Amino acid sequence: PREHRVERSRPPPPVAPVPPVAPTNTTVGQVGVNLKVTWTQSATSGITANSVYRATSSSGPFTRIATLAPAVSFTDNTVAAKTTYYYRVTAVGGNAGLESPPSATVSAKSK
Repeated sequence: PREHRVERSRPPPPVAPVPPVAPTNTTVGQVGVNLKVTWTQSATSGITANSVYRATSSSGPFTRIATLAPAVSFTDNTVAAKTTYYYRVTAVGGNAGLESPPSATVSAKSK
């Protein structure tokens, strides 16, 4: 009879790091002279932070203006008057501490 060998020496393949899913339902509105960005947190468990990015053009470049403990809003009090700003939010964490793709871009004009 033939022998059947079972290889036991190979470890299981490593689990590929997966970034969190992006935050959703992003909105921005005026709060006095400031602009407040709100979002629904990433559906991925283990989120450790959110980053808020801002640009003055819809095509960017987007600059990170805040990194927050897990949150669902951010008030931007560094806006210039009568300027349109574009915002995106990311989530950081999940199984590998990676950053999610950006949320949808939202815009508002300051007073």
